[in-house]
Amino acid sequence: MGGKNLKAIAVERGSRKIAVHNKEELNRSVKQAVKLMVSLSNGMRLYGTSGGVVKCHDLGDFPIKNWQLRSWQKVSNLSGMRLAVTVLKGRYYCGKCPVGCGRVVQVEEGRYKTPVKAGGPEYETMGSLGGNLLIDNIEAVTRANDLCNRYGLDTISVGQVISFAFEAYEKNYVNKNDIGGEFPIIPYL
Repeated sequence: MGGKNLKAIAVERGSRKIAVHNKEELNRSVKQAVKLMVSLSNGMRLYGTSGGVVKCHDLGDFPIKNWQLRSWQKVSNLSGMRLAVTVLKGRYYCGKCPVGCGRVVQVEEGRYKTPVKAGGPEYETMGSLGGNLLIDNIEAVTRANDLCNRYGLDTISVGQVISFAFEAYEKNYVNKNDIGGEFPIIPYL
């Protein structure tokens, strides 16, 4: 098609239905696939994506101190299992997904109190705002997740930028004169 100088293919939305050769067989296959998906994803349904935190840590695929450390004894404090017994208030399903791994959370009191029930931290957030910064307090990570969501910030990017800044400060690439004073908190120094 490139030889014919084709640059794009545009598809206009139509009103006709797509013909299916064997609709009954298709429906049967879809129902069978959904049952299999649900049966194989019980851990995701129970603990969300953060249910994989400890396993990924054990495999060496969890960010700890801006990827400087290979393991961390406090990692289980950020697991989906821990979330389930602390701040979990419910779950939700994305679109028509049958799994329902979305977490509804709220920190009801204390320093990290969240104003309302909201979507909870996923695996990536536990890594970026938790392990990456050596913060093992699930309520603190939940509050940071909530603040990022309220301000329209990507939790992964925020955690990576903060950990980069901490490491740069720790290694004296930047100092208090460069940033106008001491870091207010530096979890892993």
